[in-house]
Amino acid sequence: LAKRKEIFLRRIPGLDAVDEAIGRATELGKPILYMTGAHDMNDPSTIAAAVILGRVAKKAAAYETELLVPHREPITMAVCQEITKQAYMEAGKPDLFKDDANFFITSDQFSYTAAVDGIMLRRKPAANFFMGSYFAESLLLTETGASTGAIQIAGTDSDHQLPFFVTTCDYTLIGEELYAASAYLSKEPIQIGTLRGQDLGKAFVLGVIGVGTLLATLAVITGNNRVTVQFLYAMRRSDRTLALVGFDDFEYEGSFKPPRIVAAARGAFSDSGLALRPGAAGQDRLFMNY
Repeated sequence: LAKRKEIFLRRIPGLDAVDEAIGRATELGKPILYMTGAHDMNDPSTIAAAVILGRVAKKAAAYETELLVPHREPITMAVCQEITKQAYMEAGKPDLFKDDANFFITSDQFSYTAAVDGIMLRRKPAANFFMGSYFAESLLLTETGASTGAIQIAGTDSDHQLPFFVTTCDYTLIGEELYAASAYLSKEPIQIGTLRGQDLGKAFVLGVIGVGTLLATLAVITGNNRVTVQFLYAMRRSDRTLALVGFDDFEYEGSFKPPRIVAAARGAFSDSGLALRPGAAGQDRLFMNY
């Protein structure tokens, strides 16, 4: 689908600003600082952050701008080293790649935060990227970055940290925007098609939820949840006239098709197996033919 025609992607300002941030760092002759979050490679947000790192590293290589990627998880560091190396090769600048661009600091949360804050104050990077999952360290990192005058772009699915990122960063990718970033930046047909397929799947699930909610509401209004089952059964038999019957005193389990016409069932059992009979109190009762 993506190869046959151009698929519309909603504009994401935070991703549009990636080139601007890298260009600013290049103009000022200052490095780019990129962080992949607190989790390891088993977390989807870390995988998304690593994918975006590849796009950022490729641009940084093309502009010959220094890239700094501090880590707090060794496996993530090894993966990001390979991603960065591949990005430099794709940019045609393999000689500019440095193994120590990705470096391990510590696994401790606040020791890592203090070390990165020190890098910000000493090296004063012109662009800071905060991608992945974060906890209490988010505000400590972004406040320090903002004090140095760097342009800051954050992306996280940690909803409890979003207020801090929105307050202290220039651009913030919220939730699924982080996962859509790879397709948005690369414009590759396969990735865009995958993104479109996910959207269609979500639309289908929402539609099913909407129909279910409508049927549940109908059941509550009529006073009997079995009306929902009867309604679904009647929909399959479109050649018959539908009559919805609501009642409160039906004690048997199972689903039954309602009478075609309520009046036709009065006094005698209909072909549906259900019939209305006058009760002792003068009210009609629904009986089952078993």
